[in-house]
Amino acid sequence: MPYLNYEKSFIASVQSHTPDYCGFLDCAELTKGDDGVQRMLGDWVTVHNCPQENNHLFRFDCYYDGSGYCGYYVQSFSKSQGQAWNSTGLRFGFDTKGYVKTYPLKGGPTRYWHPKIVVDGVEQDIVDALSEGVIENIWLRGPDTYTLKAWNRKSVGGYWHVYTNDAKGPTLELSLHIHSLGYKDTDDH
Repeated sequence: MPYLNYEKSFIASVQSHTPDYCGFLDCAELTKGDDGVQRMLGDWVTVHNCPQENNHLFRFDCYYDGSGYCGYYVQSFSKSQGQAWNSTGLRFGFDTKGYVKTYPLKGGPTRYWHPKIVVDGVEQDIVDALSEGVIENIWLRGPDTYTLKAWNRKSVGGYWHVYTNDAKGPTLELSLHIHSLGYKDTDDH
C-alpha cells in the first residue's frame, strides 16, 4: 500500500520556458472582460502569459510503496492567494481526449506523475534533488510516461492560454518554484 512521504512533498508554482509557450501553469482560461483580460478559474490545466500578482500554486504529494518511489500526486493548491474558488482536493488527470484537467479526489492515489530533471537528454527523478527555490529543466511525465505538452492555443486580448495534454504539441520545459518543502505546511487547509 503506497504511503505519503512528507519530506519529499512540496508546494510550487510551475513556469514554462518552452519557446512560444513561455508562461505559468494555471487552472484557468483567459477571457475578455469589462476590465480587460481576466482569468476564468476552472478545471483545465493550462499555461498562459497573462501577468498576475500571484502565480497559481500546485501541491506535489510524494508517494512510496514497498518497492520504493512511486511518483507524485499533483493537485491545484490556491491557499493564501485570496481566490474564492476552492481548488483543494482536485487532482491532475486526463480527459478522454488526453487533455489534463483536475478531478475531485475519490479514494487513494492511483495515477502518479513524475517530475524529471533533464540535462543533456538524461532524466533524473526530482526526489534526488529537492530543495526550496527554483529547480530548472523539468519535464512532467504522466502516468503512462507521456510528457506534459502544450496544444490548442487561444488568443485573448493580446495574451494567450494553451491547454496541456499528453500527445500533441511540444513537451513543456518547466521550472518548479518551490515555496514550501515538507508536508507540515501543505496540510493545514
